Amino acid sequence: GHALGMSALQLGDASALPLSNPPTDPTPFAAPNPALGYLHANCGHCHNATSTIVTNNESPIQLRLDTLHLTTTAVTPTYTTAVGVNGHVVVPTDADCPTAPATPCTAIPRCPGTPAGTGSCLVDPADLLGSTLLFRFDATNHSLHMPALGTKTTDPVGKATLTAWITGLP
Repeated sequence: GHALGMSALQLGDASALPLSNPPTDPTPFAAPNPALGYLHANCGHCHNATSTIVTNNESPIQLRLDTLHLTTTAVTPTYTTAVGVNGHVVVPTDADCPTAPATPCTAIPRCPGTPAGTGSCLVDPADLLGSTLLFRFDATNHSLHMPALGTKTTDPVGKATLTAWITGLP
């Protein structure tokens, strides 16, 4: 296959590459955390500020990084739109429910300290099972799994990377 495009974050130091339009600043760019780079490369093409997913209020999460917001994890769009932020209510199906069949599944809870009725928490550093982002990444139900297209199995390295990031958040 061929790459359709790359961002500065995926290229790193692009000064030695044979590009038709090389960057004027040869500064290598890097995501402040491997999980953010993973989400940028695998999810940011759909989950970004200009996509209809965000502009139509289907999901608030923005996973594309930009070179202006990389000084710390906390200033990235990924952090500001996901950590402690509620999305739509997500209810696991039986195959993805950690309590099934003993107990019926309930919705992933809202983020701590947020008003009732505001949806399921996208990333809750205190609760991996209460983080919609990790749940949807690992879901076996096709209608809940992310990315929705082009995947049949969960990437174990990606899951470990995302798990380490979430559990390492303050």
